[in-house]
Amino acid sequence: MKWWSKFWKIRKQKDKVKLMLLFILLGIGFFGHLIYEGICLYQITITPAEYILTSYDSAGITDKQMKELWELEQVSAVSHQQELSLELAGRRGKASLTCLEISQSYLENAYGIQSCSSMQVFYVNQMAYEELLRNMGYMEGGETPKENWNMGYVLGGEESGMAKIILVTEGVPNDQPYAFHEGNSVRLAKHSPAIRVQVSQQDLDGMQVQRFQQSGLEIVNNTEVEETLFRRETMLLQMKYDCIIAVLCLLSAGCLKKFGKS
Repeated sequence: MKWWSKFWKIRKQKDKVKLMLLFILLGIGFFGHLIYEGICLYQITITPAEYILTSYDSAGITDKQMKELWELEQVSAVSHQQELSLELAGRRGKASLTCLEISQSYLENAYGIQSCSSMQVFYVNQMAYEELLRNMGYMEGGETPKENWNMGYVLGGEESGMAKIILVTEGVPNDQPYAFHEGNSVRLAKHSPAIRVQVSQQDLDGMQVQRFQQSGLEIVNNTEVEETLFRRETMLLQMKYDCIIAVLCLLSAGCLKKFGKS
């Protein structure tokens, strides 16, 4: 460790060495932040994303548009979607949720949900589950809450009966309290005004959005998409500046070593 003792002694005596050390530490710090931002950006790009699309055409979404979506790169699941009101009633109270009716194949491919009962089943996300707990009085203490119930339901103000309510904690969107339900494919194709698309990975240049628009489709969840795109662009810009500053710091340290006065 003699070299370290010698360096530390010189550092105390010479301002040039102090500045070199400062520039080197700054350069290492910015390179470290660059690596961190790169890892975060990579995690975003490999995370699946969902788009809610409608057609610009008054005739609705055509079979041709559905086919074009399936042919797009990185599209992993496509389904017609219908948003309906869901009224649930149990022995401890009632609750109202928004129900997204989508195809069985989408539930399986996008969310990993497989049909597990001969009864009607509604799958609820964490937010919807907590809303059910509040309405059923579980938040006030007493019985231990369950992760599934058998409850009476009214779907869309028309269909009614008994159904199993199952909590799904992973894979499903959790930005709003939603229930998810397997819809009849024929009825969905006939009545749904929107389609739900999942992509396995997100791009960095916004080409996915452009391809949807080129197919004559409008993005319904545009605010969410723009926020994600803005976040990616901000991270890319931050990485660019981190790289520039880190290189300048290390170059400054090198110039001081070569040309600086003792």
